[in-house]
Amino acid sequence: MKSVVMFAHPTWLCWLLNVMDKSRSNMILTHLFKYLKCHRITQLSFSLFVIILCSCQQTKDNPSWQRQKTNESITPSAAMPSERKINERIPSLAAISPESSEWKTLVQRGDRVTKNKDWKKAARFYNDALDVINDPRKTPQIPSPAQIEKIHHLASNAMLLAVHTGQSRSAQSCSTMMRSQVRGFKIKKHLIPIQFDYRTSNFSASGKQAARQLAHCFQQNDVREIHLMGHTDKRGTDDFNMTLSIERAKALKKYLESEGTSAPIVTSGQGEREPLQLNNPANYTQEEIYALNRRVEVMTQ
Repeated sequence: MKSVVMFAHPTWLCWLLNVMDKSRSNMILTHLFKYLKCHRITQLSFSLFVIILCSCQQTKDNPSWQRQKTNESITPSAAMPSERKINERIPSLAAISPESSEWKTLVQRGDRVTKNKDWKKAARFYNDALDVINDPRKTPQIPSPAQIEKIHHLASNAMLLAVHTGQSRSAQSCSTMMRSQVRGFKIKKHLIPIQFDYRTSNFSASGKQAARQLAHCFQQNDVREIHLMGHTDKRGTDDFNMTLSIERAKALKKYLESEGTSAPIVTSGQGEREPLQLNNPANYTQEEIYALNRRVEVMTQ
């Protein structure tokens, strides 16, 4: 009886059943059940039968067992056509470059937090994406100029709104705020998150801090010429907004010169005539759009 129980151990029996065809495996199970029943140990026979069937089902469902059985009994050339077709659609690990999609993942994270109005995190994700793109080792295949420009706009908008909403006290680092190029794509305009008091050319508290950081960036970088262009939102008359945008640009010029900026500074204003082009206006409230349009753009040479 002990030998029968050992033979009926699920591991041994399942191995035997799997290497045999269906008719032979059924015959073995039938004889085993009759043998146990003849010895009047129906309860044990029933328990063993249940264990065997459950174990065999688990074994058949085990991918490692299937791979082992397939490798031993089927050669690659003898694989079923449908199986070969599926394998052809699955790229090899060598063909997948995790680094090449890293910047896309960062942009997706930025898009998610943008919907939650977490502008500080959004600015970080978008700027990190630009840093990854700028590294040839992490991004061998350069995205299109349109993609780079879009990410830079998203980063600039998020940075400006982070300061406007108080989520961040200042702009990003100089290398981020005054980024000049990304993999050959030249960035001509920089949105500076300098805030002014309503309907005046006086800096707000956060605006003065951003202006101080901008002056520090100009001292660190060799800049031949600086062009400051002021903008306003659409509220107010056209004449008033045009005058206000010029006064704000001049106020920033005066402050930069007082902080030691030696490069020549040119100022101009556009009033409300050049609202910021948004990639997805639905992500912003009307007040946030107003804040983005009350901006100073910096162009350097």
